[in-house]
Amino acid sequence: MTKHIQQTQETKQNLIEAFWSLYETKPLEQISVAEISSKAGYNRGTFYLHFKDLNELRDFSENLLFDKTKQCVGDCMHRLDKGDDPELCLQQMLSFYEQNKRQIVILFGEHGDPRFVERLKEEFKPLWKRYVFHKADGEEVNDLILEYTLSGAMFMVSKWLANPNGISAEKLLHLIYHTALHR
Repeated sequence: MTKHIQQTQETKQNLIEAFWSLYETKPLEQISVAEISSKAGYNRGTFYLHFKDLNELRDFSENLLFDKTKQCVGDCMHRLDKGDDPELCLQQMLSFYEQNKRQIVILFGEHGDPRFVERLKEEFKPLWKRYVFHKADGEEVNDLILEYTLSGAMFMVSKWLANPNGISAEKLLHLIYHTALHR
């Protein structure tokens, strides 16, 4: 039974990897189940044993990445609650994104999924409110400024990830942190 579970996980992972490989080169609408299956070394039937359609595969793949992101944010918040330096926390997050660069670049790119970016912003809002954004202009104004700074930060990260020869993670960290603090 354990071997079967391991084989199932491996097959699923191969399908996910094939999906990312194709998604890296073209929009979701131009990717077919047959292409993913073939690239992973399986037939279409194998695909349908694991996913009902391409959207379910995309959602599953994005959720894996999103869950890892939530864990990173949670760890960061825990560290900040213990009094760690906020810049170390932001470096931890940027390091996480560097490790997951391929998927993040795809999702933030021109053919990516805007829902994913919105989910990330929502995940970061409590962290941003508590540790970065200390303004007292009234709730409505603060919410607008928070949305503006988070959107800007997400855009900066996406541009940074898309340019491997750009500024260092350290410089980006300082740029985002200080821009958010000094509006």
